[in-house]
Amino acid sequence: MLQKILKYLAIIPIVFLSCSSSRGHSPEDSGANVFADFNKNGEEDGDFGSSSSSVALKTIVIDAGHGGVDGGAQGKYSNEKEVTLAVALKLRKELQARLPYTKIVMTRTTDITQNVKRKADIANQAKGDLFISIHCNSASSQASGTETYIWGISKNDDKTLAMRENESLGKESANFKPNDPQKKMYYSLKTRRYFSRSLSLAVNIEKEFTQIGRTSREARQRTKGIWVLQATAMPSVLVETGFISNPKEEKYLNSTYGQNQIAICIAKAVVDYNKALMKSTQETGSQKAKSSSKKTKIRKPKAVMK
Repeated sequence: MLQKILKYLAIIPIVFLSCSSSRGHSPEDSGANVFADFNKNGEEDGDFGSSSSSVALKTIVIDAGHGGVDGGAQGKYSNEKEVTLAVALKLRKELQARLPYTKIVMTRTTDITQNVKRKADIANQAKGDLFISIHCNSASSQASGTETYIWGISKNDDKTLAMRENESLGKESANFKPNDPQKKMYYSLKTRRYFSRSLSLAVNIEKEFTQIGRTSREARQRTKGIWVLQATAMPSVLVETGFISNPKEEKYLNSTYGQNQIAICIAKAVVDYNKALMKSTQETGSQKAKSSSKKTKIRKPKAVMK
């Protein structure tokens, strides 16, 4: 079994792609299927537990960054927590329309105070298949554009630990041993797969922004200031929707038009991500069926002598 797991580790792409290209990132770009899932034995598993054949994402968690006493970045007349909540609510509406069989979980729907641990706990308890955190950037008044962050591959040990701790919740059986070598290999394998999936979504979100004329500062890895991505046991991205410190972008971020545009761009990227997952599910199922048919020997009926 360990040999089989090592075989998969060898083909998983450890990459960091720029989204400056006009095309999005897909499994074919890296030569490996970054969307295949794995079962408890570290084997590919195409079953995502969907209630519909048109959806692979059962649960998506949307996080409106900051909130309550934590206002986040400050513009001339608005603050980050207000913009992120407005965009998050519009994103929920877009995803509900485009993926009606997917459950949408919000970390907050009102102006309440939450620390990042609480946000991660909500996502993990919901057993999310995807985590999207909405934020606004701040720098000089001239800075502009969007950025989408993922948790850096160099810190994947932290993400692996979060996965192990999350899976341990509710596991009361004495046979559950998250520290055994095979389990460790499984967690490492799945964490790398989450990195690849997060990267794929991040690149495509930025691609959608460029298609409506926004300036993209590209998809980026980060290991500081985005603890919530490390603590969520699922593919996750943090979207910086624009610079609230830039007067022109602040006006856009506070407009219904701008907020709708942002929500639609992210929703389109998520729908494409879901399609890639579904394609992987179908291909995995087809491969399993072929493998099973090869192993089954067809016996010819013996002639009956009269």
